[in-house]
Amino acid sequence: QVAIDVDLCTRVMVLNRLMAPRSKLGVSRWAEGIYLPGPDGTRPDVHQYYRAMDYLLSVKNELELHLYHRLTDLLSLQLSMVFYDLTSSYFEGGACPLARYGYSRDRRPDRKQILLGLLVTEEGLPIAHEVYEGSTTDRETLPDAIARLKERFQVKECIFVGDRGVMTRDNLEALQAAGFRYILGYHKRNR
Repeated sequence: QVAIDVDLCTRVMVLNRLMAPRSKLGVSRWAEGIYLPGPDGTRPDVHQYYRAMDYLLSVKNELELHLYHRLTDLLSLQLSMVFYDLTSSYFEGGACPLARYGYSRDRRPDRKQILLGLLVTEEGLPIAHEVYEGSTTDRETLPDAIARLKERFQVKECIFVGDRGVMTRDNLEALQAAGFRYILGYHKRNR
């Protein structure tokens, strides 16, 4: 059993993301050139970064909720507007259980992908994210995003901003039922 300093690995990954974004293998190489205040002077290897990510995933919901409450307390954040956006990322390998063929924003319909949904404040601060199967359509994700805001984050009202990919009659009704005002893109039709 290898002990993992999740705190140190997370700090290094965050610093790397801010300064010189790399893959986890790239992070372990990049970290060789920085001072690491580890207790025993050893540096994490690439597998420890992956294991730290596994741990963070296991506490994702609690971590997002904790960070949200810290933001609202420290910054007196009044969540009046929430932006929702989706993107996809394709895979070269075959080990991801969520990877499916779907609409590719990367213009790689020949590759399996995942779909990423992100909720952010109007200041651009992340609230929550979710990873979906690559074949999931944008409009299918909106009920989940609404439920997360209402149930997990106890958002009673806000202006929900999304693009035209989430626009359906059912989703409009779900936003109204949640008590959210909304700004959504709309497909312009030629007539």
